[in-house]
Amino acid sequence: ITAACTVSASFSLNTYVVTPNAGSGGSMSPAAHTVNHNGTTSFTITPETGYSIDSVTGCNGSLVGNVFTTDTITAACTVSASFSLNTYVVTPNAGSGGSMSPAAHTVNHNGTTSFTITPETGYSIDSVTGCNGSLVGNVFTTNTITAACTVSASFS
Repeated sequence: ITAACTVSASFSLNTYVVTPNAGSGGSMSPAAHTVNHNGTTSFTITPETGYSIDSVTGCNGSLVGNVFTTDTITAACTVSASFSLNTYVVTPNAGSGGSMSPAAHTVNHNGTTSFTITPETGYSIDSVTGCNGSLVGNVFTTNTITAACTVSASFS
């Protein structure tokens, strides 16, 4: 060095991309975005109709309700959400004078199910109601199932 001089250095804060990855049955928002070093970010997890949030993992974060918040970000990472199809119990309820089969069982969202209605000797089917279904002969078929429900049969 033969004269006075200045040495300058400039620095920039590191940033990292945090990427959402939603499985079938739902979505995540916002899209992939950049986060400053030691910052956090959040994603809203939205299941489609008939689905529920199964799990959300990644970036050492946590889920509260339907909002997933990352831990502090120190590297690029991915948040993944999985969803499960809702299921509902459909319960038969036969009055005296007959029976219904099968027993209570689980049906997927928007699925249907059927019950065989069997009157005892000397009885006939009076009515069968529930789950917005219909009776043809001695078979009652539900409408599409979107919640737990009961099918009731009465005999005369």
